[in-house]
Amino acid sequence: MLKATESMRLFVCEYLCGGWGGELVDSSLRAEGAAMLAAIANDFCRVDDCRVLTLWDERLGCCPIERAEVILVRQADEATRLFRRYAAECDATFDIAPELDGTLLERRRIVEAVGGDYLGASAVAIELCADKLRLADHLTAHGIPTIRTRLLSDELDVEMQSLPLVIKRR
Repeated sequence: MLKATESMRLFVCEYLCGGWGGELVDSSLRAEGAAMLAAIANDFCRVDDCRVLTLWDERLGCCPIERAEVILVRQADEATRLFRRYAAECDATFDIAPELDGTLLERRRIVEAVGGDYLGASAVAIELCADKLRLADHLTAHGIPTIRTRLLSDELDVEMQSLPLVIKRR
């Protein structure tokens, strides 16, 4: 546990901007990720005695984080190695990742596996929230109001054709 007078080294990483994104595409997810990374990292940089470190895919050009230590990533396998290294070395890790195909949960488990401290939701919470239908059922079972959620079937009935209607991956 850090004492109030000690400096904290915080690893702040975003999946798509940190070099894990594979092929570089002009993606709205990448733009959103960069905006979230810049916002949270720049805020942490303003905290006294907090030193922020982040990974940045060199193909994206200039990193928008003002006062962090930026490690440029040149290859996806390098991103994996560096993520593990800094999650283990830093005092804590704040990770941003889309919860598609278990990405955020996988990264949280990597932080745990290397003995790092993860700032964020528990693995159980991430797993629950990653499945929209399961989350809706959980909220309903606990008396928490939520929008009606159900699986989309091949046969669209009259109720499913009424608006407003949102269709998302489960």
